[in-house]
Amino acid sequence: MITREHFDSFSWIDIDIDEERDAEKIAMDYGLDPEVAAYALDKNELAHTEYNRKTGQLLLIYNVLKLIKEDNSFQTVPITFIAQGNRLITMSTKDTDYIVRRLRALADGNQDMSLYDFLFTGLVEVSSHYFSVMEKLTHERQVINQQLRAKTTKQGLLALSDIEIGNVFLASACRQNAASIERIKHQSLHSQLNETEQEQLDDALVEAKQLVEMTEITSEILGQLTASYHNILNNDLNDAMTMLTIVSLLMTIPSIVTGFFGINVPLPKVFTDSPYGWILVILLSIVLWMIMSKILTYMMGQSFLMSFKQFFKMAFKGRHKS
Repeated sequence: MITREHFDSFSWIDIDIDEERDAEKIAMDYGLDPEVAAYALDKNELAHTEYNRKTGQLLLIYNVLKLIKEDNSFQTVPITFIAQGNRLITMSTKDTDYIVRRLRALADGNQDMSLYDFLFTGLVEVSSHYFSVMEKLTHERQVINQQLRAKTTKQGLLALSDIEIGNVFLASACRQNAASIERIKHQSLHSQLNETEQEQLDDALVEAKQLVEMTEITSEILGQLTASYHNILNNDLNDAMTMLTIVSLLMTIPSIVTGFFGINVPLPKVFTDSPYGWILVILLSIVLWMIMSKILTYMMGQSFLMSFKQFFKMAFKGRHKS
């Protein structure tokens, strides 16, 4: 579907490229370079700016935020702006139609706007939707962080990972948008803009750079949170392995003591002939168990190598004194 809006000094044409997919036909109907039309039809095209000095044609491909999450994260799609003479052409899809509706609402009461004033105002409008999503992601991050502080779960870490992945897409899109606007300022076109248009261009650039800073700060925070929770999980795993090691060592004490009764080794009669020998064996196991637990408790607070050295040094020192 093709819609048209007429301003006092230019006309605006919006082409729905979900319906119109013939690049050659679009190029012929609107006097465009076939390569430019092919750029516009590519849904994976990165944001960039091209200006033809000879024809005065400006091609601006800009990243627009998708309002619906995909794979639990926000993503972006390109929208194409082509300014040529007194005509502005946009090529949009169903994912960018909300921006086109906002531009139509802007056009209703501002028929005296110039082409570039309208274009740069539209870029500011695109950025405003990013800010609302960034605020939403910040709120989601805070909620997930509180849940993970209470209990670190796999679901919580996956949710945090989804936010981190989504922020990567947004950060890349915002950097490309800012670079595209910055490039316009270095083109000869910039000197042809009037004061109002230059102000709108500066506003669009400021908004784009603010988004870049927000996404970078969010990336740093998410990276710190992810690293912190990974460290927590690693510490928990180390604690669990330490506890299992201690338990396994302590469980060997009874088996070592009772093992002497299964081999041909002469034992004191108090253990073999007394009807209470089994009680003495249990008491001996308990005493040895308590001694080993004290040793392990002491060793766990220091490196194992140093602990062994200190332990044997103390043992031999005590024997020498005795």
